[in-house]
Amino acid sequence: MLFDRLANGIEKHPKLIIVAWVVILLVMAVFAIRAPDVLIYDVNEMAPTDSESVEGFMVLLEEFPQSSVDTDKFPVLVIYFEDKAGLDKANILLLELNMDAMSNPDIVSFSSMNPMITEKGDGIILALVTLKEGVNPLLYTPELRDFIDESKKACGFDGVECVVGTSAIGYDMQNNSVEDMKRIDPFTVLLILVLIGLFFRSIVASATPPIVIGFAFVAVMGLIFFIGQAMQIFYITNVMILVCMMGAGCDYCIFIIARYREERRSGLDHDDALHQAIVWAGESIAISGASVVIGFGVISVCDYSMVSSMGICLALGVLLALLAALTLIPAILALIGDKVLWPSKMEDFQEGGKASKGWYAWFSKKGTKYFEESSRFSMKHAKAIAVVAILITVPAVYAMTQAEDSYDMISAMLSGESREGMELIGEYADQGLVMPNYTIIEYKEPIANVKYTGVDTENALYWTDYWKDRVAGSLPEYYNKVLEDDNVATINEPFVWQAYVDETKDITNPSERLQHIRSELTMFSAMLFNAMTKVVGMMLPDLNMLFDGFGAYIDQSVQPMIPGFSWDDEVAEIKASGVSEPSEVISKIEEKYPELTSVINAIKGMGATDVILVDGFGPVIDYQMNINLGLVGGDYIKDGKIGSGDARYMKINSSTIESAMSPRSMQSIEYIGEVFTEYEEKNKNVVVDEWDTGTAVLMYDASKIVKSQFTLIEILVVVMIILMLFFVMRSYLIPIRSVLTILMSISWTLAITHFVFTVLLGEDVLWLVPVLLMVICLGLGMDYDILLTTRIKENVMSLGMSNDDAIHHAVVHTGSIITICGLIMGGALGTLMLSSMPLLREIGFALCFAILVDALIVRTYIVPAIMHLLGDWNWKGPGSKKKQKEVDG
Repeated sequence: MLFDRLANGIEKHPKLIIVAWVVILLVMAVFAIRAPDVLIYDVNEMAPTDSESVEGFMVLLEEFPQSSVDTDKFPVLVIYFEDKAGLDKANILLLELNMDAMSNPDIVSFSSMNPMITEKGDGIILALVTLKEGVNPLLYTPELRDFIDESKKACGFDGVECVVGTSAIGYDMQNNSVEDMKRIDPFTVLLILVLIGLFFRSIVASATPPIVIGFAFVAVMGLIFFIGQAMQIFYITNVMILVCMMGAGCDYCIFIIARYREERRSGLDHDDALHQAIVWAGESIAISGASVVIGFGVISVCDYSMVSSMGICLALGVLLALLAALTLIPAILALIGDKVLWPSKMEDFQEGGKASKGWYAWFSKKGTKYFEESSRFSMKHAKAIAVVAILITVPAVYAMTQAEDSYDMISAMLSGESREGMELIGEYADQGLVMPNYTIIEYKEPIANVKYTGVDTENALYWTDYWKDRVAGSLPEYYNKVLEDDNVATINEPFVWQAYVDETKDITNPSERLQHIRSELTMFSAMLFNAMTKVVGMMLPDLNMLFDGFGAYIDQSVQPMIPGFSWDDEVAEIKASGVSEPSEVISKIEEKYPELTSVINAIKGMGATDVILVDGFGPVIDYQMNINLGLVGGDYIKDGKIGSGDARYMKINSSTIESAMSPRSMQSIEYIGEVFTEYEEKNKNVVVDEWDTGTAVLMYDASKIVKSQFTLIEILVVVMIILMLFFVMRSYLIPIRSVLTILMSISWTLAITHFVFTVLLGEDVLWLVPVLLMVICLGLGMDYDILLTTRIKENVMSLGMSNDDAIHHAVVHTGSIITICGLIMGGALGTLMLSSMPLLREIGFALCFAILVDALIVRTYIVPAIMHLLGDWNWKGPGSKKKQKEVDG
């Protein structure tokens, strides 16, 4: 027998096994320390690689390096105000921030957009934070917040302000996950120490399981460092892994120690008691652990790497925890024996010993009496219990299937300042504003030519005739179609300055023209446009030049020297001759009119360049708006950097009124995709391809892929667990009964989770929660069923008990140990509710509830009732007659 050989090997070489684990600890600790470095904090990087949204995202990264999909480039400051006085203070803070930025080596400016004010007078101001080139926005987040705090103190601002954006969100996720672990892990270990200590009345027995699982945890974290080199591991895996390992692993350790204590109390000597513990408890926890590994391991087939990598890492964690429980715990027992119960002694647990008196004895007697009564009650009222279970399950299944899950992965993981800022934006602005969707279109010919010199006022973008004649006119119809969706707030197409100049030509006041243009732009566009025009306005003697160029100003300046001179006519004439390069055009004019040189140099002294003098501000503004916002892309990108070249890609941004990942916004995502798919089909003469992407679209595609694969994953888990139990139990019905009772408790858990979080707390349940719960509980929740059923099997097959006697004996003798294991695992998983992240709180609640229901209700009442009803049918299976003869003989 396998476990006989395992027991013999451990009893012969306990010191060797302990040394081997110590060596593993020392070697893997070096890599375990570096494991957090390989974790991923960006949900965009976790998406399935073969979806349209990921293909679009890759195009975005390759062709639009300045794209606002990477809003790390644009941290956003949210300032809340309660009234007019608060608004004035907010504007003073912005002024102070911009003044302080002048002496800051990392910050360029804070560019604000118009306040968003409600009828009550409260609202927010959003300001785009521009950082200098080379500054990493994510790493700079704490310094940026400190800088803002100093400016707040300087100007006396006492209101609420938050830094948001992808950089702040990523920083807060990373920072808060570390804080969560600092809070959750010690509480988990302390809870386990207290519960085990109370159960065994022992400090040594209390500390040994967490220490043993700690060895396994270090080994797993070392493996995660290596796994992270080959695949992406999302950071919440790191938060969950210790909790799962401590919960499941300590259960396995406790079962070994408790069985050893039980055999010693029954009169066996140290060696025989240890041997029996390894053989029988070892078999139980091996089967139980295998079911958990199957549950986690099957998740790895999912194409969504957040889920698959989590499954692999958690499966490894439980597997190593199981190996530690099967080898290291017995090895320690082999060396220290009864001292594992110190300061108690084995005599204390004998009849008349200390453990038979006082509070411990009172609890033990109450526990034994409770499980004796529960066993009799379950078998006496078996049919009623089965009917009640079904009556509870039916509405639970209905509630579970009708509940609406959330797609909002970002909100589910947000915490800290970035969460507060996003909530303010959601309350006072369109909630999808900061997380737009992107439609990318590739054209057969360049739509623009980009000229890059490295100097902002010399960089230029020129729209091609292909754009003007074949592309631009076909798009407005589809922009309008998208806006027909009442949940779409804005759509942001490529910025064409000349179109706005023509649109506002009847407005005589230049400031009013600029205000009109700003009003038609989306948040990021408006803030960038506002910052840019402020800088340009400072260099112009007349703001009308922004729209009309320097032609009239030059004409007026040279009129005494060259009567009738027209700068615009001269430029047009030279361009008509085939000269288009601005510097060459100016050289031609200076050759013809040398006296213009001083005037031209004077204007350049104001900040004008050859491009602005010849072509006006249009190409410069179009460059700044379209390149910096990533609205056009193409082969002007050289090795990931901007150069001169053509643009053949266009990016259209759209944002929603509701949260970007709400169910309603998911409908909008589908609708937008349909609109531009229609555009692609009707314009195949100019369009090469079209993609829809963005964080919300990526998450939507991921959820669809996971849900489409969920049935397969669920079937795989069920089939594999049934097959494993079939070969172990040699029974046709027990595996099916085990899976059905677990699925029943899962339905209860999902129903109550939706009720608690959606109805009572007003939080949406993320779609990932039921997916993980279903698969994980089929593994973890199976633990107690297996621990009970294997004990019943031992009583029937090895001791020759009747079915009912075997059930009663197993419930009574495993009742306290399974209950304490359930409390430990449920409590350990429940500590995830201490997390600052809604997602982990939901997972923690669901898993805790499921484990406690399985350990305290399903295993105590429902399983004994059903096994009583099935009677000898429990043991019908391959070789059952032969086994029965062996028992009878």
